[in-house]
Amino acid sequence: MKQSFELMGIGLRRHPFRFFKSWFLAYSAMWTAISSLAFFFPVLRPTSWSVWVVLGLAAMFAIGILWGLYRIRPRQRARIHLKPVDTKIEVEYGDLFKVEGIKAIAVNEFFDSRLGEPVARSSLHGQLIERMFQDRTEQFDKLIDEELRSQSFEEVESIAGKKKRYPIGTTPIVDVGDERFLLPVLCKTDVDTYKAYCDVPILLTALDGLWSTVRNRAGGKRVSVPLIGSGLSGIGLPPYQLLQLIVLSIVIASKKGHIRSEIHIILSRELVGEIDLDTLENQWS
Repeated sequence: MKQSFELMGIGLRRHPFRFFKSWFLAYSAMWTAISSLAFFFPVLRPTSWSVWVVLGLAAMFAIGILWGLYRIRPRQRARIHLKPVDTKIEVEYGDLFKVEGIKAIAVNEFFDSRLGEPVARSSLHGQLIERMFQDRTEQFDKLIDEELRSQSFEEVESIAGKKKRYPIGTTPIVDVGDERFLLPVLCKTDVDTYKAYCDVPILLTALDGLWSTVRNRAGGKRVSVPLIGSGLSGIGLPPYQLLQLIVLSIVIASKKGHIRSEIHIILSRELVGEIDLDTLENQWS
């Protein structure tokens, strides 16, 4: 119930005029319908004020309000068809791990697997290791090493023990049971403090590497990605601007070569108040 009231409040803040317009149209439609029926059936025409007349007007007023609230509810899903590049994007709120298809999860440049200081449990990188590998982090390391055996890297010492540092945008594909994951390198890492950091140029490089892999290796299958750059990487952009940047990166990548896969962007439900999917769809469709 609390969440429903919060969603109503968000809708009213965003679209007060739409709410009033929807209420007025619903009320007017009911008034017109009743007036028309009363023309043919005079018994329906009130001759004076009564309890039933008041209740009828109150019911019409309430129905109009309910219709207005329904019309301004925050959307949970938006579909964008980028016609110039023939690419489809679907944006919705949900849990990345529960959607079907290939999933993309950003990682650091060492592909760390040790939960704690190198990989925060709250991050999607940490959740991937915890959910899909449990305590078998060596299995994760083995899959990464096999996938990147021909990929160039820089050898450095880090406090987590890993020495192979891969370029931003490197994107291996890892299969875990029936699940398939794309793991683009997003963050640079301070080898002394192990603090991850990212900025807009780094983000765009990472996204370019991700879309290149999607184009060449996803086989046209649906690919789901989170709001990349919104976690612990510290890029500093508001969520809506970050989402716009991701969509823009898809447009740029699609001009280099058609992306046959439908891109599915999964947003945390906590962002409902910060991202208006109506506005997003209107801007890009």
